[in-house]
Amino acid sequence: MKLLTTLAIGAILTAGGFAGCAREWDIDRRDPQEVTDLDYRFNDSDARQIAQGVSEDALSKPWLDNWLQERGGERPMIVVGNIRNETDEYIDPAMFTSPVEETLLNSGRVRLKAQRELRAELRDERLDIDFNDPASVKRAAMEVNADLMLVGAIRLDSQKSRSGNRMIRYYQATLEFIDVETAEKLWIHNEEIKKAAQR
Repeated sequence: MKLLTTLAIGAILTAGGFAGCAREWDIDRRDPQEVTDLDYRFNDSDARQIAQGVSEDALSKPWLDNWLQERGGERPMIVVGNIRNETDEYIDPAMFTSPVEETLLNSGRVRLKAQRELRAELRDERLDIDFNDPASVKRAAMEVNADLMLVGAIRLDSQKSRSGNRMIRYYQATLEFIDVETAEKLWIHNEEIKKAAQR
């Protein structure tokens, strides 16, 4: 029993010693626009490049002017749909779709519909009539249907040298606006990123 107690105390002291040796993180704040590659995987700089390229292309191509002209200046209502991640990495498409939404909405040329999860929350709020002032209750079934859906995919092609110490990562983000009523594609853009890594 005494031996077990001695061993247990020794184990606790050893674990405590290792924990005490753990290094604290040194924090260095950076400009969010600065490119910082920790490794060869997709990162915030890649997401920013995609968002910028997609936004610029979407606002500069004739599809939007054509829409506005054909409908007497009525701005299209846009909703973000499914952006598939077809890579072997974890990539949150919102890293680039949220900035695209921001740029398009702030251009004043489109309207933006809340995404599905948020719409469910809003519906719950509208229907919570037990605790709301009857004079301020919002009507149900008044949501505006989206005219266009932003959909797409991000893909990856990776090539490695025979020695295994050089690698090329080629990302392709394809985004497109599709007419919800007719399923017609009105705009499509490919944003490409090529990263070379070696060790």
